[in-house]
Amino acid sequence: RAVYEQVQQKRGKIRKRRTNNGEHNMFSGLLVCADCGSNLHFHFNQGNPEIKYFNCSNYKGNRGTCTSTHYVRVDFLEEVVLGEIRRLMKFASLYEDEFVKAVIGHSKQAEQTDRKLKEKELRTLLARDKELDGLFERIYEDNVSGKLSDDRFAKMSRRYEDEQKELSEKIKKLRSEIEKQSSRSMTTDMFIGLVRKYTRARKLTPRMLNELIEKIEVFNAEKIDGVWEQRLRIHYNCVGTIEIPTVLPLPIPEVSVNTRKGVVVNYAPCELAV
Repeated sequence: RAVYEQVQQKRGKIRKRRTNNGEHNMFSGLLVCADCGSNLHFHFNQGNPEIKYFNCSNYKGNRGTCTSTHYVRVDFLEEVVLGEIRRLMKFASLYEDEFVKAVIGHSKQAEQTDRKLKEKELRTLLARDKELDGLFERIYEDNVSGKLSDDRFAKMSRRYEDEQKELSEKIKKLRSEIEKQSSRSMTTDMFIGLVRKYTRARKLTPRMLNELIEKIEVFNAEKIDGVWEQRLRIHYNCVGTIEIPTVLPLPIPEVSVNTRKGVVVNYAPCELAV
């Protein structure tokens, strides 16, 4: 429930784009261009309204800057995403240990070691920041008493201020990383629970999509060895991308679709990067 409310709050900030006749699609707000990062917009084929698709909102043909359309059919998306979610569910149910390891990304021991190092670095930075406050106060008093010239005071204070500014950015970044690490185990458990919740799902629903998936990167279709391929990269809520070991008997979904001008495009997963 906590994850669902978190996702809904996030999704509420994303405007679901409707077509001219007012319809919107459950993938609206989830699809992003893998090249420029812009959202993909929902459309109907003018000649055949049954064909629904998305393309990059920043495509230069529509006065944008992206060099490719990143066209992807809705029926293709539905088959691919449902197939990948089913594959993920089989991974979770049949190979639980490997699934948990893939979701976490690395062992808890390594996570704890890394967090301790970050906390130690944070304490060091905070101590130096406090020390700089004292140094600045000291040179200010020396300047007022005449022990330190105005020119020297200006140079030293500028150096201390620059260092404190750099420290502030590092401290902010470290605190953010530590906070993420603190919540990672909780969100990982929640995600595992969500996957198990949908183990027997046979149809892709908006709620399932919103609870499990953060975003989907859509690559432009490419012709490789004479075959057109469409790559997608799925980012799951709380855990990011998940790489399923190729040695396991969990085949990649075989999905193909006839797109514009009768060209057949096949689904091909891209290299995953957490």
